[in-house]
Formats: sequence, C-alpha cells, structure tokens
Amino acid sequence: MYFSENYKGEVEFSQHLIRLHEKVPQEHIDEIRPVMVKVETALERQCGISQLSEQIEEHCSGRNASRCRLAAQHGAAADRAPARSVRRL
Repeated sequence: MYFSENYKGEVEFSQHLIRLHEKVPQEHIDEIRPVMVKVETALERQCGISQLSEQIEEHCSGRNASRCRLAAQHGAAADRAPARSVRRL
C-alpha cells in the first residue's frame, strides 16, 4: 500500500497483491482482498475521505483479468491478484 502526491497536489492511494514469476495462491487472494476493502473503508471513515469506495478502480493481472474485473463489479471474490487504487483524493 502506498500514497503518492504529484506536482499538482493530487494524491493517489494504491494497494497491490503481487508475486513475481508465479501466480498468487487463490487462498491468499481470498484472505487479502477483503482486508484491502477494510483499509479503504477505514480511510474513508477515519480520514474523512468522502466517497472513496466509489472511486476505487480494481485491476487484475493474468489470463482471466476480465473475469476478475466483472466479479469485482458485483462484489464477488476475485480469482486473480487484485490491485486497487484511486487517484485524486
């Protein structure tokens, strides 16, 4: 997870679940993805970032990335390693 700020003062929040040269085990995805959502919810509530959850974009890597994005849109579990981010907080 990281925050970055560009020269315009726009802040980006991002969190990733990745492994190099191997697929992330499904059980790790199933455990970590809900934690990512909880972190976003906590940021929204505790830091007063309104509508953060509506701004989150989830990107998935791998062969079934489009299926992962579709699942994320419907609140289902991802079957590929997710990366969740929002720009301009």
